[in-house]
Amino acid sequence: PMRASITLFCVVDLVPVSERRAVNGPAFERHAAGGFGAHLIETHGGLVVYAVAVVNAHGDVLHRDGSIVAGARGNDGDAYLAHEHPLRHLPDDNSQLFGTNTTLVAVFTNADLSKAQLTLVAQGAHDGMARAIVPCHSSVDGDCAFAISCGERVSAHINLVSSAAAECVAEACRKAVCV
Repeated sequence: PMRASITLFCVVDLVPVSERRAVNGPAFERHAAGGFGAHLIETHGGLVVYAVAVVNAHGDVLHRDGSIVAGARGNDGDAYLAHEHPLRHLPDDNSQLFGTNTTLVAVFTNADLSKAQLTLVAQGAHDGMARAIVPCHSSVDGDCAFAISCGERVSAHINLVSSAAAECVAEACRKAVCV
């Protein structure tokens, strides 16, 4: 059952990037387009952690080394706004911007977890968002993460599952905006 679910979600990776793009909110016309990404981690013990992400974030999406994968461009259209104004902020009146951006994430695992442990996995997913998107969880973002345990269950330590979830989500967010 878990393999069937993963196979279903992996089909999305076959869709060309140009056909799975989202456009950021109207106030952010210089932002990079968002999209859909997925990442899978399997361990030697049979643990599977799979994350899917729909990214339309206000923040910049970063490589592991901190360089920008995708983000808002400056006035010249070439340089990233973060390079021109690293501590940029939203206008004083951002009421029209509320809810214009979001990152939605789902983490699937075959770990045998309780409801409380799945909450920790979802928190790990938020850690993954924060690793890949800067700033993350802003007042104009509606970021949300879900954790689901399904399929033939295996025993795995919650810290391993949560850490794998964070890593999967960070990579899924990066893949969502890569061209």
